[in-house]
Amino acid sequence: DVYKRQPNGPQPHQIHAFNGWKKNKQFGLFEHATGTYKTATGLICSDHFFKESDTVVISSPLRIVSENWYNLVKKCFPRNINVIKCWGDNPNWDTETMEAISFKQKTVLIFVNDSLWGERGDLSLRLLKNNYFLIADEAHNWQDSRAPNFMKNNAPKARLALTAKLSEPGEEDLMDDVLTYFAGSPPFVDKLDLDVAIKMGFLRNYSYSLVPVRFSESDDIALAGTAVEIWNAYNDMKKDMCVELGLSSLDKRNRVLIYTGPKITDASEIFKSMQINWN
Repeated sequence: DVYKRQPNGPQPHQIHAFNGWKKNKQFGLFEHATGTYKTATGLICSDHFFKESDTVVISSPLRIVSENWYNLVKKCFPRNINVIKCWGDNPNWDTETMEAISFKQKTVLIFVNDSLWGERGDLSLRLLKNNYFLIADEAHNWQDSRAPNFMKNNAPKARLALTAKLSEPGEEDLMDDVLTYFAGSPPFVDKLDLDVAIKMGFLRNYSYSLVPVRFSESDDIALAGTAVEIWNAYNDMKKDMCVELGLSSLDKRNRVLIYTGPKITDASEIFKSMQINWN
């Protein structure tokens, strides 16, 4: 064991996952529930990899997630390790990458999937000749149609996939190629399920209930309307209900969690509306 248990150091589940990844020739999938420090566990593996090679490549589906990786790497790793944002916010990233590789500097290249799977990403990674560690965050997004071509043409010497759940129940076969690519054959998968994460204290337990939304003729939705029209109308009603239910729930509870959907704009609209209603 490289990492021993310390009060403020890696937690037991992180050490267990790291050791399994290391034993499996540095291939693995960590299927850990949200809130259990998957990012930090990935950095533990990165720290170990830097003992034998110079480059770690990290990719996520969203810029905001990759930005979080960038900030954490800058905070946790020594200053002599380069950290390069490899997406549009840093227009010269491919030039910086080539220079770091040419001078054999220890470097963390942080991508979003679009830039990793794009032409500039392909050209940059070719220079590494597969001598790098690839971390795929939110790896369930590798069901994308562009991922198979990347996996066919790139074979990094160390790999790690991170996700809360790689596939939907009953659709595991759709992710077989991704699982084999990152976790090896037979695959090493380290699991930490949601119910375990709650018992361990990483996440709070919460009450969950479904609220039916009924449409009336006054909602301007014809029964023969398209699914998109119905869905959009439902989303508009749901936003209004979020505000009403969220504020009324605060009369009985100290904390209320409102999931607004995947778009930041949805969250912003509901946030503003709650402030107005709450005065």
